[in-house]
Amino acid sequence: MELVIALIFGLAVFWFIFSNFEALEKKFSFSLSETVDQTVSELDTLFIEMKPRQVFWFYVLTGSIGFLFFFSMLLPHWIIGFIVGFMWVFFSFRLPKIVIHILVRRRVSKFNSQMIDGLTLLSNALKSGLSIVQGIQVVVDEMPNPFSEEFNLVLSQQKVGVPLDECFTKLAERVPSEDVEMFVTAIVILRETGGNLSETFDTVVHTIRERIKVEKKIGSMVFMGVMQGVIVTAIPFFLLVLLYVIDPQHVTILFTNVWGYVILGIMLFMQLIGGLMIKKIVTIRV
Repeated sequence: MELVIALIFGLAVFWFIFSNFEALEKKFSFSLSETVDQTVSELDTLFIEMKPRQVFWFYVLTGSIGFLFFFSMLLPHWIIGFIVGFMWVFFSFRLPKIVIHILVRRRVSKFNSQMIDGLTLLSNALKSGLSIVQGIQVVVDEMPNPFSEEFNLVLSQQKVGVPLDECFTKLAERVPSEDVEMFVTAIVILRETGGNLSETFDTVVHTIRERIKVEKKIGSMVFMGVMQGVIVTAIPFFLLVLLYVIDPQHVTILFTNVWGYVILGIMLFMQLIGGLMIKKIVTIRV
């Protein structure tokens, strides 16, 4: 009987794919190509070189091998295997993007933390009589990655003929940060209108330093509020376990009676609403 159901299901899937092959091909091809291009672009910001074809085959092989693995592991329950395998394919197309996004955020955060030392070094180089290109070279030689990598790329682009303003604009695109955008905007404006770059860099450094102080203070306050919310939310569950240990006969009524399930549902709903409200209150966006 299961074999007949599997055969009918397979024929139905085959007929659906066959009858909608052109539409599925266009949609899947467009979606996959867009995902591949986005992945390659984000990997470039991490200075990881991969060709689009390599990324394409990575997605295809990861999804196919994972699907076959879960499908074969869950046999003879082929329906569950098909569902789990399809979920893996869906997940495998999104997991690399999540990981890359986390790595990009860490890189941007690390870059921001190095901006104070890097811009101070660049300001001192300009005060000593060096040009901005020579100052960038000093930054590349003295600063660690990722600050050194990004400014080395700026220097390399400038050496092959790209205007320096455009090089810094591309830096702001690779490192999405308000501090970097402020720094790049200051350079572009001063190079067009004229001005003292070293003093501007000192001002930018002071602004970034004060911003970091405020963000750390707000972050500690938010963390305290979140921990208080977690504790308040966890207290009812802790009391439920404690009462079950002390007097299990009275607590088991909640799990063996219809009204007990109703009360538990109301409790979970109110806990969810309360937790979301606490999170909304204590979360402060700078």
